[in-house]
Amino acid sequence: MNSDGRIFIALDKISLRRAIELLRKVHDSPYKKMIAGYKIHSLLDNARENVIDKLLDAGSPTVWVDYKLHDTPNTVYERVRSLKADYITIHIKGGIEMMRAAMRPDSSKIIGVTELTSLTEKEVKSTSGKKRKTSVLALARLAHKAGLKYITCSPHEVGLLSAHREVELSGMKFITPGIRMAGEKEIDNNQKQVGTPEAAFRAGADFIVLGSALTKARDPIAVLAKIKKKMESLNFAT
Repeated sequence: MNSDGRIFIALDKISLRRAIELLRKVHDSPYKKMIAGYKIHSLLDNARENVIDKLLDAGSPTVWVDYKLHDTPNTVYERVRSLKADYITIHIKGGIEMMRAAMRPDSSKIIGVTELTSLTEKEVKSTSGKKRKTSVLALARLAHKAGLKYITCSPHEVGLLSAHREVELSGMKFITPGIRMAGEKEIDNNQKQVGTPEAAFRAGADFIVLGSALTKARDPIAVLAKIKKKMESLNFAT
């Protein structure tokens, strides 16, 4: 399996200085081509500087603003237009008009969020009236109808969506958060739907999102080396 451009690094709960240190370390390593981009949220909220430009200047191929927008179509349109990021997340539950409004600025790739990885089966059922996998598939179909090309789904659902890729979800790319390295000590229990990089890719993920596995690692380059080795062992077509 080709490992180029398959990983987004989530820069959560770290300073801009630490984020740039990590970015430069990865950029100067043999594994920089594995990185699709860097995902930010709180970093953009808390910094007074132009975070997006600083990350791009430091070598990030793309910047993903993970704001998970969910509002009226006009409000989401204005918010997307003001952010000027390569990727921006919105909630599919905002509806088709909202998704299409978000896609109007041609400069941004919009990523639709299905069900959050922090939600349990019971919590999804209480809000959607459906089982988690049923809800995720329904949301993916809605996103496809609206014209979205990218959606996020947990390691537990990516196999289901991948099975529908040829017809109902044709042309869509699946991004999988909630990724943990085998044996990784849990930093917090915020995410309930988790899985390993190799399991996510084997199930059909196009991209994975890595956070604490890299930002908290003593040697993030060694972590990337391990992932690359695992990916190269996956002997299916890319």
